[in-house]
Amino acid sequence: MNPTAALILLPFLGFFLGGYGAAVGLGSGFLYVVALLLLFPDDPPQAVAATSLVAVAVTAMSGYLAYHRLHRVDYHAGITLAVAGIPGAIAGAFVTGVMGRRVFESVFAVLLIVMAIYMVLAMKGRRVQGNNPAPDAPPRSGMRALTDNRNLTYVYQFHRTRAVVAGFLAPFFGTMVGVGGGVLLVPALVTFVGLPAQIAMATSTFAVAFNAVAGAATQTAHVGLATIWLRALLLGASGVVGAQVGARLASRVSSRVLLRLLAVMMVAAAARLLVAAF
Repeated sequence: MNPTAALILLPFLGFFLGGYGAAVGLGSGFLYVVALLLLFPDDPPQAVAATSLVAVAVTAMSGYLAYHRLHRVDYHAGITLAVAGIPGAIAGAFVTGVMGRRVFESVFAVLLIVMAIYMVLAMKGRRVQGNNPAPDAPPRSGMRALTDNRNLTYVYQFHRTRAVVAGFLAPFFGTMVGVGGGVLLVPALVTFVGLPAQIAMATSTFAVAFNAVAGAATQTAHVGLATIWLRALLLGASGVVGAQVGARLASRVSSRVLLRLLAVMMVAAAARLLVAAF
């Protein structure tokens, strides 16, 4: 595609992708990377990753503000994830520097397929909606309760050690391929850490905002801000508007529907990238 036409298309893609990303708690990273890889086939991996991560940071912050108003962010978990994720994001950015374009696309595609399969299998039969505890239920270690603005209470057991592991690894791999970590963090929080899907989506958006800033700063230091600022601005600014819409949509759609749609999108994107790489 002509570079000028690609730039004109970016704001429209940013709105749509930012909305979808916020609705499923991704920060839109994997969608941004797919779009950038297809629109700018000659860009090196670090330029793609840096552009995506700058836009992810802006969009994720907007999505977080919307989720904050819905009272679905678990700040205890979110801060744990952000602190663990910043060094992971920086390390992942350095790995990108040694990857060629074809390797970058292939690794990204395989990562999407593996996570989609894992998420679908792990979510099968798992209860993800909030539930109301009995008033006299005895407290257990790590148990948390969070009530959103629709008066729905989520009760779950938070595993701090698992959160630290997931909080480091998701941004490491996510920053390596420019997605910010949300696409990996949401299923990990649901299936490994123990958060309900709606809380995981909101909390991951909070953590991804911090991780994406760390990853974007490291990636941009290698390629230069002049190379990516316009694309990142077009994606990020339009994504902010879309993220507000997407976060509100998430409160009206079943968690299972959101996660299944996420899995389908991941596999479709991966297939397209593998075809392009080979």
